[in-house]
Amino acid sequence: MREDFARMTKPTPALDPQRARAEELTAAVIAELGLVASTFWSIGEKLHELIDERLYQALGHSTFAEYVEQRLDVAIAQAYKMVRVVRNYTRGDAERIGLERAVALIPYAKLLGTDPGLLVRDNALVGDVPVSEVSRRDIQRAAAERRAEAERRRSRAPAARQEAQATRRAVDGVRKLLAAAGIAHTKAAHVASADEIVIRIPRSTLLKRFPA
Repeated sequence: MREDFARMTKPTPALDPQRARAEELTAAVIAELGLVASTFWSIGEKLHELIDERLYQALGHSTFAEYVEQRLDVAIAQAYKMVRVVRNYTRGDAERIGLERAVALIPYAKLLGTDPGLLVRDNALVGDVPVSEVSRRDIQRAAAERRAEAERRRSRAPAARQEAQATRRAVDGVRKLLAAAGIAHTKAAHVASADEIVIRIPRSTLLKRFPA
């Protein structure tokens, strides 16, 4: 009987703090997943903490993906979307446009060299449509067009450099010929187009070389 009483009064060992926090976050995420359309930010915050603090390891999972697969009723891609939104927006900006559009706007903003939240606050144009009215597909289409234009610029760059180098060689050659003829013009300007190269020699330089 004493042994039974001892077992009943024996204090329950406290959970490891990390494991306790991980269990708390997991329970909260599971409870909110049914309302994901309106609570994606709240879920994203909890998943963000689980990733950043690696709390999933306290539950025996080696990776976040394994944790999501085994503990949560949500696709890993969806989980990462919510985390990306938390990392790139304030809550107000993200909830103003919703999860899917917020995710699509991140790479588009990167192509512009700006902050996605700023695009939301300014109600900036994506193509010809303001952010408040743009669809996810519109954003993806605008991003694809931006990437294609950047690729075209990169493909034109080597040809442009080669053309500039050829122009410099031609101008240097003409300057050397003129110098051999006694016309000092080493700083003479030149204008190049697709069809011609015009070297501008100061009038005073020519009059000195060929006096009346």
